[in-house]
Amino acid sequence: MDHTIDQVLKDLGKREIYIYGAGCWGNLFYQYCKKKGIPVGGYIVTAIGRQNISNGLAVVSLDDYIKAEKNGQIVICMMYSQEVEELLKKKQIQDAHSLKVEELLSISKELGRELLPVGNGTSRTLKLKDKKFINPFSVDDDYYWEYFMELIDVVLPSEFGTMDYINEGPYEFESVQLEPGDTVFDLGACMGVFSQLAWNKGCNVYAFEPSPRNFQYLSLMEPEYGTERMHLVQTGLADYTGTHEFFTGGATVGYDGFRQHADLKEKIDITVTTIDEFVQKNQISKVDFIKSNIEGAERMMLLGAKNTLINYEPKISMRTNHYPDDCEVLEHLITSINSNYIVKHSWKNLYAWVPDRKQGGRQDG
Repeated sequence: MDHTIDQVLKDLGKREIYIYGAGCWGNLFYQYCKKKGIPVGGYIVTAIGRQNISNGLAVVSLDDYIKAEKNGQIVICMMYSQEVEELLKKKQIQDAHSLKVEELLSISKELGRELLPVGNGTSRTLKLKDKKFINPFSVDDDYYWEYFMELIDVVLPSEFGTMDYINEGPYEFESVQLEPGDTVFDLGACMGVFSQLAWNKGCNVYAFEPSPRNFQYLSLMEPEYGTERMHLVQTGLADYTGTHEFFTGGATVGYDGFRQHADLKEKIDITVTTIDEFVQKNQISKVDFIKSNIEGAERMMLLGAKNTLINYEPKISMRTNHYPDDCEVLEHLITSINSNYIVKHSWKNLYAWVPDRKQGGRQDG
């Protein structure tokens, strides 16, 4: 019988849940169990990496789980679960349930209704404290899912001071903060949650999103935020100006990018430019904050932003989970371009800033 997650949880008895996967799916399922008062014994991963604790619970390897002779109910919380299912069968572990996409979406919506003042769910915008955001319940499931993933990393830490739902990490941390009047480049804007937050904080925002399907969602912001401080740019960032192959068409719109995943079945050409060229062409007088989540194109983007990093010394917040050596390579690139930068790593992010930076950068560069 193909059990649902509700049936699995109902039949737990005295056993604990063990979540296979310590990423976004696993974290969301943990929060769901916590809300329901369901005991979670810890997280299981195929092989231990940097992360050995999540939400205060141990992250253990599958081999260590087996050696400890645990008898928990395993719930596989990963997008591609077939590999794990086959591995568990080889290890003679039969009692495992793979969380389905539909189940995850249902769980995230239940959590979302607790976090968001959605009312009847049809209004175009909602208020979080004193800030206006697009209401994800008024769009479709693709928008909702990506919005929710951004909400838990971008808005909840900044506005509500909670790290409970953290997936990849907030874009604002310690010295890397949005300030009123900042000129902000949101690279890989996707659904525009960070752009919306920056706009609400009084920033002048350039939201870059090359994916055609994501840009349609991003365009929902225009009638709500206007064009005076919110500028939508359907362009990718690289180390040259021209075109670049781009992969799209997968089940999760947030993975669209320069790298080909098995799930990304379509290849198209997109327009790309450099940050330096964009700044010069559009006569932008300062750049204060660069947020980047561009699915592995960060290295090319930095090489095309040398003048900007030297002359304006923007704060930088960047995902470092696209390639295994991202932390080392991206830090080296930034500090080799401008040695004034201090770099710190936390969660799946790199944060970089210049301590004595003047407002608007160094005018003598």
